[in-house]
Amino acid sequence: MRKAITTFILLLSLGQSALSQPNLTLEDIMQHPRWIGMWPEEVRFEPGGNSIFYLSHADPRGYEVVEIDRSGEVIEIHKTGGLPTSASRRANRGLYAFEGDLFLSDKLIQRLTRTAARESDSRWLDDDRFIYYSDGNYFVRDLSTQVERQVAELKFEDKPEAPEDYRSRQQDRLFPVLKAREDAESKSASDIPKFFLGDGQEMVRLEVAPDERKALLVHRSDEKSERDIMPVYMNRDGSVSTKTLRPKVGAKAPADHQLALLDLRKETLTPVSLRTLPGFGDDTTIYVETAEWSDSGRLALSLFSEDNEERWIVEVDFQNAKLILIDHLHEDAWHAWDLNEFGWVPGAGSLWYQSEKTGYAHLYLWNGQTSRPLTEGNFEVSQIHAAPDGKSFYFRANRKDPSTYDVYNVDLSGKISQVTNLGGQTTFDLSPDGQSVALLHSETAVPPEIYLQSTKPGAQPKQLTHLASKEFLAYKWTLPEFVDVPSSHNPRPIRSKLYLPPQGVTPNGAAVVFVHGAGYLQNSDKGWSYYFREFMFHTLLTQRGVVVLDMDYRASAGYGRDWRTAIYRQMGTPELEDLVDGVAYLTNEHGVDAKRVGVYGGSYGGFMTLMALFKEPDLFACGAALRPVTDWTQYDHDYTSQILNTPDEDPEAYDRSSPIEFAEGLKHPLLMCHGMIDDNVVPQDTVRLTQRLIQLKKKDWEMALYPVEPHSFIEPESWLDEYRRILKLFEANLNI
Repeated sequence: MRKAITTFILLLSLGQSALSQPNLTLEDIMQHPRWIGMWPEEVRFEPGGNSIFYLSHADPRGYEVVEIDRSGEVIEIHKTGGLPTSASRRANRGLYAFEGDLFLSDKLIQRLTRTAARESDSRWLDDDRFIYYSDGNYFVRDLSTQVERQVAELKFEDKPEAPEDYRSRQQDRLFPVLKAREDAESKSASDIPKFFLGDGQEMVRLEVAPDERKALLVHRSDEKSERDIMPVYMNRDGSVSTKTLRPKVGAKAPADHQLALLDLRKETLTPVSLRTLPGFGDDTTIYVETAEWSDSGRLALSLFSEDNEERWIVEVDFQNAKLILIDHLHEDAWHAWDLNEFGWVPGAGSLWYQSEKTGYAHLYLWNGQTSRPLTEGNFEVSQIHAAPDGKSFYFRANRKDPSTYDVYNVDLSGKISQVTNLGGQTTFDLSPDGQSVALLHSETAVPPEIYLQSTKPGAQPKQLTHLASKEFLAYKWTLPEFVDVPSSHNPRPIRSKLYLPPQGVTPNGAAVVFVHGAGYLQNSDKGWSYYFREFMFHTLLTQRGVVVLDMDYRASAGYGRDWRTAIYRQMGTPELEDLVDGVAYLTNEHGVDAKRVGVYGGSYGGFMTLMALFKEPDLFACGAALRPVTDWTQYDHDYTSQILNTPDEDPEAYDRSSPIEFAEGLKHPLLMCHGMIDDNVVPQDTVRLTQRLIQLKKKDWEMALYPVEPHSFIEPESWLDEYRRILKLFEANLNI
């Protein structure tokens, strides 16, 4: 039965409000976030266009996927961890993978598989045939005949050679019928094309042409990475177990992807050379990031060098077994992981792609010979969708202001039209027919809600969900001002959120600087923040007369390539310069006492808290470093190597970027908090720094460990304990 979405409010106790009026308490802030509302975090059309899926924040232990119709009524709630993937649409039918199975969306939703294996990587080959991946192999199913077949049998071993000894040769010569029978039996074994790739290889992906005559195989060495382990102290049986972690920087086996064309009829394999690519050197190794097929059966790939300095977009020439270059982009630092979208224009032989060529991510169009930009300016373009008629594109951009994101349309002449005008933060998905957009919109103090809007000019959005609780929306939160802090090291100012004490509260001269995590993240935008608890905590601080500053320091997202890559080979240096400018701004413009400024942050923000306390020991009176990176040599390979290279290649970069190297600079009180099952920044980071501080005979620091918490805490009691300690630190050292 369908039911309207209603808001669920978690009360602290019967008859008691979930918020303490007028002033907040930590108990209010750190309770289970259900009381705020089960807000969506991602929105996507069902591939047939009949409904809308969104991820629900109902339970921090795992997401739910909610399916609603176009009026906002719930169709079904799925207990799963992700939205439908591998969506493909052809002849008005959608195909997608969901919860490990395949579904067909026509006028109704039809389940195509129900297996223990997980089906994925599905796409149409023509109106009736589709391909998908399951349990190590690719399969093609024909819906018109309901026949399913395996595409190929890939053997990662050397091809058996015919015996060369005299006895075997004599047997073949005298009794040829034996060899003929053996060959016939081998071929009749389901008649699946068989390929021998050689020992020590493994498949990365297989891209099969629509006619099923040829395929592109991406393969690599099966060399395994050296992985670390983490002890897990809290288990139901009382034992200590271990968890295998991702490779530390420098310990990951090289991808070194190789390309080969398979002739599925002749069972032949032809290697595809990469050496014709510009910027490809003798020691260059690459990986294939994305593959995109056109409606007419053309294949394009995005390739990256493993040092992340080169990016190529190419078309695969199946006829001549070579790559046709569409775009090559060199970056002295590294390519952003999220700004490399591309795809074929529907009904045309052209291809669109995203590039930071000018310093900002923009949309380009390749006509088969040359490329030209469709967007230009000091703003970033993302979430690009080609209109089904191929005559325009929809995208998300902060065109008017770095902190505000709306949806736009650009035609093939480069004329840009604004589609939404909601302000704040808006992400979207384009309907399969191109007639509407599903919007996920939020504001600083308004959690995300889903809207539906026509793509016709002048259309107005219709709100489909009302998930935020009335209680949360009614509270008088301290809303930040968006300010540009002057930089003493860069001509561009530092976009920041400034929280001032509300009317009726006298500033007491103290301030707190919050440092967001991830590094590459935008937190000074006008939408709902990942740091919603910190947003509420900042209201609590301002109610006590404290000024709070939250800066999008260099390394943050949303401000172009140069802002992002300023930290190349020097993590912690440009960001700290920006924090110094932030404190100067607070003292010069808002009467803050320079000796009563504290700092805190988690993950990358914890790292920066340590760098500030160690390298600029008189900048902050105290600091709380939550789940901090203390030594970049101990962190994840994929993230760290693109910014600092590897420790063996570039030890100087690690020496200048790791807080543990500067621990002797600590002068003021430090609090470190870390979850003991954190498999992102492992607790070993805090443990190693703890030992270093002990050896240095440092005073006024403490460590709090949380035995059942991962990188982002789950249990409200843990959140409460952590922030009690942070508040106590600020009360004691900032006199608030």
